[in-house]
Amino acid sequence: MKLFPLLTIGLIVVVASVSAMNKNDMKDMFRNMAQDCKEQEKASDDDVETMVDEKYPESKEGRCMMACK
Repeated sequence: MKLFPLLTIGLIVVVASVSAMNKNDMKDMFRNMAQDCKEQEKASDDDVETMVDEKYPESKEGRCMMACK
């Protein structure tokens, strides 16, 4: 029973940390994650920004970047 309060506090801390990430932080994280695929597919910065803005890239390289793993 002493473990329950400890787990509850831990869960609250995790939820608060995730909630603290705002949309700009998430976009920055996505930009960093996309760098390898951007280089691999020779996509432009505009292609990355289009994806960050939750739109579909128009260039072939941008579309290939979306399929990159």
